[in-house]
Amino acid sequence: MIGILSKEQVAKLSPAEQELVARLALDEARSRRALLVKAKGYRGILLVPLVVCTVMMGLGMWRGWTAMLPYLVLLGFALMQFHVRGVNSRIDALVKLLDFDRLSDSKGQVDSDVPSRPQS
Repeated sequence: MIGILSKEQVAKLSPAEQELVARLALDEARSRRALLVKAKGYRGILLVPLVVCTVMMGLGMWRGWTAMLPYLVLLGFALMQFHVRGVNSRIDALVKLLDFDRLSDSKGQVDSDVPSRPQS
């Protein structure tokens, strides 16, 4: 974590070292932003089930519901797996963000994009 160095300490570094510190800080900010985007949602949360269910409904009306029952069961399992994977990736991102925040709090850093939490 770059938060260990103060501005005065960074100012004392050589330009090459300052550039390295800046790149590391930028990498941390980018990875945090990527985690925030991942934690907010996942692609296809509504679109994929809507399209698949619409197609299956159309096929069910065209071919008859009894012929479509095995396909509907498989579709249900597939959609469940799709959503479980998406929810798990969101939980993983949230856990990583919590770890990042705990590490930042232990070093005395305060992020401006995260509201302050009540201390217990």
